[in-house]
Amino acid sequence: MTLKDVLTGLLTDDGPHYECRNCGTTLEDAEDNCPNCDSSEIATYEFDSDS
Repeated sequence: MTLKDVLTGLLTDDGPHYECRNCGTTLEDAEDNCPNCDSSEIATYEFDSDS
């Protein structure tokens, strides 16, 4: 996946974006632990689509 694909997905998706702060894995839904590295450090990003 290219950086362009990631940024396009972030800008066009509705709802929050979940990402592991340890390994950077993008999660489909809010989870307590990353399925890739088992870290509990999950970041949630909310984007305003009106701007």
